[in-house]
Amino acid sequence: RLEERQKRLEERQKRLEERQKIHATRLQGWLRGEIARRYFQRLKMAALMAQAFARGRKVRFAFKLVKDLVAKVQAQVRGYLTRKQVAIFREDRVMRYRLQIFELWKHARTPLTYRSNFWMLINGKGFLHLSLTENELKRLWELLGIVFLSNSDTNQGELDRSASGMFIPGTSTSVHERYLQVKSMMKGSDNKEPLDIFPAEMAALRSQTQLSMAKERLELERGQIYEKLSSIKDKGKLTSVYDSLGFSSGERKKKNRFANFIWTSLADADKSAAVMHDLFPELIESTNIGFVKPSKKARKKFGSLSDTSVASHVGDKSFWVQTKINDIV
Repeated sequence: RLEERQKRLEERQKRLEERQKIHATRLQGWLRGEIARRYFQRLKMAALMAQAFARGRKVRFAFKLVKDLVAKVQAQVRGYLTRKQVAIFREDRVMRYRLQIFELWKHARTPLTYRSNFWMLINGKGFLHLSLTENELKRLWELLGIVFLSNSDTNQGELDRSASGMFIPGTSTSVHERYLQVKSMMKGSDNKEPLDIFPAEMAALRSQTQLSMAKERLELERGQIYEKLSSIKDKGKLTSVYDSLGFSSGERKKKNRFANFIWTSLADADKSAAVMHDLFPELIESTNIGFVKPSKKARKKFGSLSDTSVASHVGDKSFWVQTKINDIV
């Protein structure tokens, strides 16, 4: 009996140990599984974060690239539209200033040689052309002794409408304001022989001034045109010169009328400049022409001419167009 009892105790102990072993194995399996699951979960989260970061970086890079490209395209379009608007603005200003310059030249008795060189120079749209026209207006305003109103006395509404609410770097609003004042002064004074309306013109009627000397120079130049036409022996060339300003070769006294007509019509300003360069090729290199002694016919038709008029006012540096360009540049 003791042996059987001992045997049963051993068997019971053995089954207990087996159950403990099974439970320990299950516990170890669960623990290893939990550790593996947590490790896998952390690995999965790390992988997802790495993928998300990589995808985000890729998307951000693509977005920034597209954004930069769009910004560049917008800048190009805005730049093109602005340049186009500024070009239109400059062209309009230059055109308006040229019209006033042409009229003021007649009032200031500006030499025809200077007009021919300067007019061909300000037929563009750039800032240099605008600066040249503004400087020429200032010179003419000062020469004619024009007194301007203060900004508070001007019609601000007219100034604002004329400027279209737009400011362009490189332009002068004060010049435009003065241009409008002079324009209002010159209303109704667009004849071939303008009325004396400016202070310097009034003074020239009473005494010998710069304008009266300029008038003598102008008469001298018209006499030189008459002499040049008389010296042309090539009838084909002479006919071409007359035709350029609408003169018929069969007209009477056409040389006198031609010499007095040149640079009197705004519509023929370009043609007048071309005719002066055609008649006097030396104008290409300078502002003066080769003067000759007036003939008896020229003195008769242009009464103010004299033998001493040949060399008057020649070589005045204030009329050198290149000097004006150098000053601006």
